[in-house]
Amino acid sequence: MIESLDVQQLITILGSLFSIGWMAIKAFDWWRDRDRLDISFGSSTSVEHGNQIQIRNLSKRPIIITHWELFFAFDPKGKKDREMVESADYDDGDLTIAAHTSKQ
Repeated sequence: MIESLDVQQLITILGSLFSIGWMAIKAFDWWRDRDRLDISFGSSTSVEHGNQIQIRNLSKRPIIITHWELFFAFDPKGKKDREMVESADYDDGDLTIAAHTSKQ
């Protein structure tokens, strides 16, 4: 089969294979470098310690959080119940989390 191909067809096939490989590499780079946040919550009944929310930025770029809301959600047997605990106003200022760091 390869013997029956001329040079132009061979270059076309090699170019398309190169393009597909390059697309796969770029798709992997995009997936690897996506924005990722890890949010954890630690509750305490002690007044001295209080409750803590930790936000970790796992991506390579800094992230700016402009607004956030904290809800307490309860779902007994399909009844949806949410209670607002805390929120930040839009004009309170932004929260910047640098790459590969945490904020409490």
